[in-house]
Amino acid sequence: MQLPRHHHVSRRSSRFTRALLVTTLALGLTFGAAASATGAQPSPSRLTMTFPDDIAPVDRTDVIDGLTDAGATIVHEFRKVLPGIIVETANRADIDEVLDGFAITGLVDHIEHERPVTITATRTDVPWGLDRIDQLSGTDGTFTPTGSGAGVRVYLLDSGVSPHPDLGARIASGINLMPDQAPTDTTDGNGHGTHIAGVIAGSTLGVAGSATVVPVRVLDDNGGGTTSGVIAGLDWVLATHPTGTPGIVNLSLDAGPSPVIDDAVNAVLDAGLAVVVAAGNNAVDACGISPARVPRVITVGAATHDATTDIDRRAEFSNHGPCLDLFAPGTGIRSTGIDGGTTLLSGTSIAAPHVTGALAAAWGNDPTVTAATATSRLLAAVTTGVVLDAGASPPDLLHIDATYTPTPRSLPAPPVTATTLPARVADTRSGLGGVPATRVGAINGGGAPITVPVLGRAG
Repeated sequence: MQLPRHHHVSRRSSRFTRALLVTTLALGLTFGAAASATGAQPSPSRLTMTFPDDIAPVDRTDVIDGLTDAGATIVHEFRKVLPGIIVETANRADIDEVLDGFAITGLVDHIEHERPVTITATRTDVPWGLDRIDQLSGTDGTFTPTGSGAGVRVYLLDSGVSPHPDLGARIASGINLMPDQAPTDTTDGNGHGTHIAGVIAGSTLGVAGSATVVPVRVLDDNGGGTTSGVIAGLDWVLATHPTGTPGIVNLSLDAGPSPVIDDAVNAVLDAGLAVVVAAGNNAVDACGISPARVPRVITVGAATHDATTDIDRRAEFSNHGPCLDLFAPGTGIRSTGIDGGTTLLSGTSIAAPHVTGALAAAWGNDPTVTAATATSRLLAAVTTGVVLDAGASPPDLLHIDATYTPTPRSLPAPPVTATTLPARVADTRSGLGGVPATRVGAINGGGAPITVPVLGRAG
């Protein structure tokens, strides 16, 4: 095997790379990490390798040449989000040989084996609409927007976005990064991404009815993807985002603990975009999950509201902890479906786009401010102390602070059609007020489709 040029490989540097590999494995980043039974599978021989920010071009070339000479394939070179590459080799032995021969202290910052990424699991529950976030308490059946989101680009790294009348022509050209699929086909085969897009930017069902949605497909029809796919998606966002335009990245997905995902998200933040992240749906501390644990993102938990008692409460499935910034509506949310109708879904995946839409609406009103300023304003407007069972999380609920007084619009009550969504995880349960819900899917990746039942009250 040909080693990189100009560098002496010592026993010390060999031990360095072996230690780096052991550290990576200790973090749970193992070859062939379990993915969903039906979702996209991480390659057992693929890894993401990042370089120091100040690596010299000749050293970067030496790294790539050394890997390719050893039989590895460079799947992707990151140019914006991180200085690094995705490497594919034939088997575990090849990877070990490459790492052992390329043990040069200082030229590699981090090595992370590909791991699965999935949507934060969705559930069907009782719908209650948008109107909770435009007032400090209660609901009144109307939603008064505080801005339209016009001029703001929202990048949705998810399962794609399908055409829908409520989104109209505001679905911009994006990219499909799923293997063996047309890069220009961002149609949603799962329903998760389209539902989220409607919450963000639906003209009647969304918070910011004039925002532009840019689909970046990194999840397959079963809601599965990989860390390297998400990083490639973020890299594409930075490479294509128009300078001077407000931009928000919505990440309603869970990558487990991943330092490389964290670094990529930080690069997006450093570039001046805002990032909104779902806290996750496992009722655990979100500080152990990427990218929810990244300090500068807006991490969103899911809340439910009892209209009878006017009580807001953390949804039982929502992750929690000090890494959360706020809660938002996340149970039984009606939004756009892939069949042109509507569906009801629950989860922190659905709470996060409420915040993304609110941020788009506010930032569109004052597009010259920075993402940090827009984020600070949004978090300063929350309804404080109202979310029960918040644990160590801030017990605060999203509130859109009116900057002008447009005419309130009545919340739509279109017929809700039963829609079948192929998904990795299905969890249906009884809703508030004793409205029944029937289990129709499998837990933990049984591969069965979930059917969203027509249950509950409108609004």
